[in-house]
Amino acid sequence: MIRLLAAEELDYLSAFCRQSVFGCRIVSAAAMYGGFPFTDFWIQTDGSGVPCAALAKVEGVVTMEVWDRPDWEELRAFLDRVGGSVFVFDRRFAEPLKLEPTRFGLILVRSLEQPLKKRKEEPERPGFREVYDLLRLCATNTFHPPPWEPFYLDLSHRLRHDGAHLVGIRKGSRLTACAMTVAEMDAMAIVGGVAVAPDARRQGLGRLAVECLLAQLPQSHVAVFRAGQEQEAFYQSLGFVPAGEWAEFDW
Repeated sequence: MIRLLAAEELDYLSAFCRQSVFGCRIVSAAAMYGGFPFTDFWIQTDGSGVPCAALAKVEGVVTMEVWDRPDWEELRAFLDRVGGSVFVFDRRFAEPLKLEPTRFGLILVRSLEQPLKKRKEEPERPGFREVYDLLRLCATNTFHPPPWEPFYLDLSHRLRHDGAHLVGIRKGSRLTACAMTVAEMDAMAIVGGVAVAPDARRQGLGRLAVECLLAQLPQSHVAVFRAGQEQEAFYQSLGFVPAGEWAEFDW
């Protein structure tokens, strides 16, 4: 059975999501936007009431986390009914859901349980507009920054409510590198928005930005989603290891 969770039930999700990257996306969304009119959260349970899967829909993007023995037919029928713009899930589940992913890529994870070496550099929290301009400058075929207004509203909201971290690296007065978290829960954070100005690359600024960001995080594990094998070597050099694959399906 799949049922909609009320706002007061959303804490229930964190007990099951643990260190899953998809669970992190769901729990983070619930913590930041639970109760807002553009979000919905559901849970699937078996005949005994044991949770099997969870789903979140935030402004048309649906994320799924699966635990144990889900009802795949019910999940697929539910997805067809609930609709949306993008469905994000573990690529292993494409076959039981009878879906052909539109895009997929690597999930890389690093443990933060060992203390990180302190750096002499003091990163700053840069302004939202200059971060956005840097992200736009670094757009690729697989990375397209969202429009300015939703980007600003989301990032500023999450920073105000302790749901994100953001660091910037400057050369002189110009922001040349940045890194941020795009989802956080108690045990895990997801890193995104890592960018280095094209004319400042191959100087270690991307590594510096990521290391400064990781040094600020209280979580025990951190993950990153990569398109295909893009920048896999860079993140592996920072201690990240492959931990499965993500997939997206466009309705």
